[in-house]
Amino acid sequence: ADPIKALNGLMWRHYIVYWSSVFAISNTKSEEKNFVECGVCDGLTSFYALSAANDTNTPFNAYLYDAWQAMDEERLHGSEKQQAGTYSYLNINSTIKNLSLFNSEFLNFNKGYIPDVFQTANNPKSLIWLHIDLNSSTPTVYALNQFWDRLAVGGVILFDDYAWPEHEATQRAVEKWQLDKQATLLHLPTGQGLLIKGEPRK
Repeated sequence: ADPIKALNGLMWRHYIVYWSSVFAISNTKSEEKNFVECGVCDGLTSFYALSAANDTNTPFNAYLYDAWQAMDEERLHGSEKQQAGTYSYLNINSTIKNLSLFNSEFLNFNKGYIPDVFQTANNPKSLIWLHIDLNSSTPTVYALNQFWDRLAVGGVILFDDYAWPEHEATQRAVEKWQLDKQATLLHLPTGQGLLIKGEPRK
């Protein structure tokens, strides 16, 4: 594939990544500005999010979760099973190299399938920004349950797989999950979903 054409096709999605990161930085009172991504792939989305932190001179830590291997059929449901075996080309060392612009001291790479990896990973106690790009509904909900209570008020959850035709199961799961949460969920024309955490109900 033509990499420049591919990047241009993702331009608006990456703009949302960058904007939502700046928003989370400025809209949260948390002293620790921790970023989390579940489904890191080659690190492209993390690159834009962490660039936003650099551009705003914001000290940060990043907690990055991915299997860095093929999608496991046993962890997929229904039509998601057609993705089994995809992403087998991923390599954690390539992702580390792609993010070498950032100080490795502040990057935490956690390799393994969700939710199992949460049992062994270096998990943040708090965060301001969470990106979920797991191509599957069940691990998406596991990630939400893992990090929701740790997300600062005013913090952002950005979904990559939300409004795409092949990800209806994820959209339904997210919308069901957020029904009892104090949050605003926005469906974006890029196919992403943006959720902003509100103040707890009194």
